[in-house]
Amino acid sequence: MLSTLKLEKSRLVVTPGNHDIDRKAGRGIIRTLSPDDADTYFEPSEDLIHVTTRLKAFSNWYDQYFADFRVFPKNTTCASPIILDLPSGTVEVIAINTALFCLDDNDHGKLWVGRRSLSHAMENAFTDERRFKIAVMHHPLNWLASSEAANIKSVLRAGVDCILSGHLHETDVEQVAGVYGGAIHLSAGAMYQTRNWPNTSMMVKWSGTKVIVTPFRYEDSPHELWTIDPSIFARNPDFKGHYVVDRFASTLPEEAIGNGAATDVVTMADVSQSIMRTSSTALSSKSAMADFNQDLFLAPSGKPLFAEPRLMRSPPEQDEHDEHDDAAEEVSIASIIASKSSYLIESRSEYGGSTLCRLIAARLAEVGVNVYRKDARDLQAYRKKLESDFNGIDSSQDNTLVLDNFDVDRHERLLREIKGTGWFCRFVVVAQNRSLSPVKGTDLTSIGISFDQLYLWTQSRPGIRAMAQELFQSQDDLFISGVVDKVYSDLLGLCIPLTPSNIVMYLRILHREGEFHPLNRVDIVGRYVSEMLRRPSDAYNESFTGKNKVDLLSSFTYQMYLDKVGSFDRRYWTEFASRYQRETLTDFDAKVLLNEALEARIFVEIGSTIFHKYSFFYSYFLGRYISSRSEALGSFLDEEEYLRVSGVVDVISGISADNTNLVQVLTSKLQERLAEFDEKYFPRSFDPLAGALWPTNEAEEEKLWKPIAAQIEAGPKSTAEIDAVKTSLIAEKRTASQEVNLAKYAQLESALFECTHILIDALRNADDVQGELKLTALMAILQARHVIFQIGSLCAPALASERYFRWGGVAYLNFNKLDVVPDSPQAMLAIVDALSYSVAKQTAELLGTRKLGGVFRAQAQKTNEIGYVDVMLFHLIVTSRGLGWEDSARELIKKAPRESFFLCMMSDVLSEIGKHEILQSRDRSHLKQLISIISAKRAYKKEVPGSKAVSRRLRFLEKRGFLQDVLNGATK
Repeated sequence: MLSTLKLEKSRLVVTPGNHDIDRKAGRGIIRTLSPDDADTYFEPSEDLIHVTTRLKAFSNWYDQYFADFRVFPKNTTCASPIILDLPSGTVEVIAINTALFCLDDNDHGKLWVGRRSLSHAMENAFTDERRFKIAVMHHPLNWLASSEAANIKSVLRAGVDCILSGHLHETDVEQVAGVYGGAIHLSAGAMYQTRNWPNTSMMVKWSGTKVIVTPFRYEDSPHELWTIDPSIFARNPDFKGHYVVDRFASTLPEEAIGNGAATDVVTMADVSQSIMRTSSTALSSKSAMADFNQDLFLAPSGKPLFAEPRLMRSPPEQDEHDEHDDAAEEVSIASIIASKSSYLIESRSEYGGSTLCRLIAARLAEVGVNVYRKDARDLQAYRKKLESDFNGIDSSQDNTLVLDNFDVDRHERLLREIKGTGWFCRFVVVAQNRSLSPVKGTDLTSIGISFDQLYLWTQSRPGIRAMAQELFQSQDDLFISGVVDKVYSDLLGLCIPLTPSNIVMYLRILHREGEFHPLNRVDIVGRYVSEMLRRPSDAYNESFTGKNKVDLLSSFTYQMYLDKVGSFDRRYWTEFASRYQRETLTDFDAKVLLNEALEARIFVEIGSTIFHKYSFFYSYFLGRYISSRSEALGSFLDEEEYLRVSGVVDVISGISADNTNLVQVLTSKLQERLAEFDEKYFPRSFDPLAGALWPTNEAEEEKLWKPIAAQIEAGPKSTAEIDAVKTSLIAEKRTASQEVNLAKYAQLESALFECTHILIDALRNADDVQGELKLTALMAILQARHVIFQIGSLCAPALASERYFRWGGVAYLNFNKLDVVPDSPQAMLAIVDALSYSVAKQTAELLGTRKLGGVFRAQAQKTNEIGYVDVMLFHLIVTSRGLGWEDSARELIKKAPRESFFLCMMSDVLSEIGKHEILQSRDRSHLKQLISIISAKRAYKKEVPGSKAVSRRLRFLEKRGFLQDVLNGATK
């Protein structure tokens, strides 16, 4: 190769791999070192025994081959830096030996580099920032032992520009952006001639800030040749990877800095393990922006996936009924930049607090502010050390400090010392709250800094939309809205917060080869878990693969479920793992696997307590275990354990091949609850809107609220019994006796509504269930949802006097501000009107999937007389818009009396969908036709107007501009 390229030996860099060691000399080798043992072993004062024995042959060859200018290091894993002068600049290379602890085909997670070896090498290398910095190693970083992997990763990612590795015989390229500094990872394929693995290589060109990676592969048929490999950067026009080394941006002229071409979606580093290196001088605009961009995921366009952070004046955990919730106003980044105030911003773990610091620092530097960004964890609370950290600061300038990772308990003295220096006139402090407790207010007034306190919230739908548009590169609003709906509803349905990292994770799974794949949320979580636990060695290592790990975690979660524990410690894990190994005759390293689950953030460890990061992870593993074991599933259903553990039925129904038994049992249970409710409180035939009319003017409005008031006043039971229900609902926190009464009622309430939501999950996934069973389940769900409307209507007078109340999954807000007498018919009307629409809309949001369009259509054909349950069915039909939805909606409209308030509700939902949803042109035409039918019924006083009358009404409405107003979002 050197001869072909006409290069000297000095241009060749070699580092050993697993085939260069003497495996016989490794028998009995111990590979589980503690951090202290590792530091002792890699102490550079003596030669490493693994080098002098197991790598003796390789070492001898190396010393002989490079005799004139290099010696293989015997006392460290990291060679002295190699300096290469290239036409585009100087490259500095450090070769790292990852092969010392190689033994067999189970090396993954058991190899060591040694923190001492690497830190000593880094101290003596890379002193010239103008050089391009490269680290070369045989094994990828994730093959290192978990005890040191995070440290090695963070040091390299912060200290070098490019990491070259191999071993996997597959070409992979991944740009990893750390907390400070980024590294391009290049994982090369095999070069030796064999058909077991493709022969691949890469050529890297560096110029200024730009790095261009060209992948090649060898073809032996029909002709032998090396050709460009289009599979690595398949979406780039030139099939090359284009990257930007942002740290060079501040040292190069403007014209030398390019934006870079498109790259594949890339993965961010584990920021919790990374190292932050901040300058002792004020940030320049270019360096601050480069620092900010390196923390972000890149889309195929080469642009970052980013949405403006949401900053609020109240914490996200603040109760919805807090008297001060009016303070929950949003504060823009622009207003912070323009202000002279200091800010204390609280951020929960993974909400993007460090990214926020970078953004604020970059925006401040952009407008000419002297801004310094520091990590509180890297600073010490005494003047002399601070003078070193801020060496050369000009206190006569208006300096601003952006301080990240501030801990109120640990760093108060630090902030006091910094304030005492007089260097800064303004502070922006981001306090990271990593506890499980809700965010609390913070008082730092004693320091002498007047802070405006803000809170970093999770992202909202606009933020998801911004990232989805950048990732999918589509101008189709309907398509992007579908992606946004999927991400938003699924993550919230899984009780997973809408943090930037979670949104990007979800979007990346939905985004495959530039297309949108709307998997169900169980599949998505399954893919996420599998990807996080999968290791490259799974492809050819027949030992403990990613699937085996998921199976084990499922069994472990089932054991937690049997033991009725929600968290565990390392001893509990070790005991289970030992028992699992004995029972299954399986070999694996329990400690390594636990660390992998922690690194993948499937588990979280705080102190000695470990738990599933998200509750749905618990539900996923438990449901996965139960779904494949009929005995466990039968016990789970018979004992009604699904009422205790949410989300499990969603997983079971999403994984199982046949959900008939599951849906049958859940439908039967819900019907039992409905019958019990029917017997104890009121019959399900009770409909507060029965007899209510659609008024045409103010005088006729009385026709509407009088029948409603009469229905409620008459009630299904005696006034005394209704009062008992009302009192226990409204006064649940007031007295002990009422709490007991509520507890009895709540048992039935909880069972009823939990059964409803669980059956909804099962029905959404029940593709393989017979139609009649689906219809029975649908009607049970609609009747249970009707109960929410019934109870809310009965409690209308009490709710009209309350500022906030929540029951049955519905929150009632500010009805006490209606300026009406709580017991008046007007108050009843206001609540019943709002509640009827809200419950129906919520039902459609929970169940309105196009997959069930056939079920909704069949149920509509069975409907004879329109009631509130049928209005909910109408919502489901027009929301899901399955095949032939317009025909089903038309039939329900025809069956609704023209003076019925139910017809008014149908009109409302059509108008709301026209205003607030992006529709295909044919659906918009159907919507106009349906509105015209309702209008014709009213205008011509015909229950079933003919097609000519409807067409005439349609022309009239379009001529008057009414349909345009309704369907384009006007709100007259």
